[in-house]
Amino acid sequence: PKNHQIGQDVGWEMRGKFLDNGYAGKILEPRSTRRYKQGPFRGVIGCEEHYLQGYDDIFACHFGRGSSSGATKYREWSKFLSLPLVNHIARSIIGHKEKRQWLAICKEIIEKQ
Repeated sequence: PKNHQIGQDVGWEMRGKFLDNGYAGKILEPRSTRRYKQGPFRGVIGCEEHYLQGYDDIFACHFGRGSSSGATKYREWSKFLSLPLVNHIARSIIGHKEKRQWLAICKEIIEKQ
């Protein structure tokens, strides 16, 4: 990072170098599986699916759990899950189950293509 207070955080030089070398990009609009229920990952809460304009099949999907295994998305489920030890174990079990489900869907998509 150079000066994060003016937007020069990690990777701040990347955009300029990318464009200066003749590359172009496009921002993909995410479709969250919390609201979008037509995609292949509809059963996995909190994923973001990405599609290209004019192409029906999915282009990319971000599982996006980070180091917390998706802790915030389970916070509202029950008071029982708010207990520290129970919360950690439950998040781990649920997070690993969803990761296996996400990977299985990815493999299925790859095999079809």
